[in-house]
Amino acid sequence: MPDAAAEMPSRAVVLARWQHLMGEGAAPGSWLAGGLVPGEGEEIRLVDPATGAAILSYRDAGDRLAAEAVRAAAAGFRAWSQLIPNPIDQNRCAQSRSPMDMMRPG
Repeated sequence: MPDAAAEMPSRAVVLARWQHLMGEGAAPGSWLAGGLVPGEGEEIRLVDPATGAAILSYRDAGDRLAAEAVRAAAAGFRAWSQLIPNPIDQNRCAQSRSPMDMMRPG
């Protein structure tokens, strides 16, 4: 059986992966209206379950940012819902519906 501690990425690896995705110097936060913002809520700690060592900590969005996120999502929903999926997405949708269609009588 593999050693769980040996498989857990280090703090440096976790941060490097985060910065690769989000950009150099980006700190963990909340995605709000197209941008990453630091949280204002409770501190969240990611812990290696095998060793108990802290890997990373960041602040949760908090009530104010969560409310802003809801407003931003509502404002963008109408335009987003009118977008036409690209052919790859349309194919995936067709494939995901086909098993359900096969279960329907008639």
